[in-house]
Amino acid sequence: MIPVFMKEDLVPIIGEENMVQELPAAFNDVLVRAGRPEDVCPALTAKE
Repeated sequence: MIPVFMKEDLVPIIGEENMVQELPAAFNDVLVRAGRPEDVCPALTAKE
């Protein structure tokens, strides 16, 4: 069994600055197609 925590429960413990949300790079494509380019994550579009 894998424990699952809600963000609201963890923020007081580890702080907002340590809350990291990892999304696949393809997620940016979905945002652009949905007409929300302002929400695109620059970290996912960075060239290596």
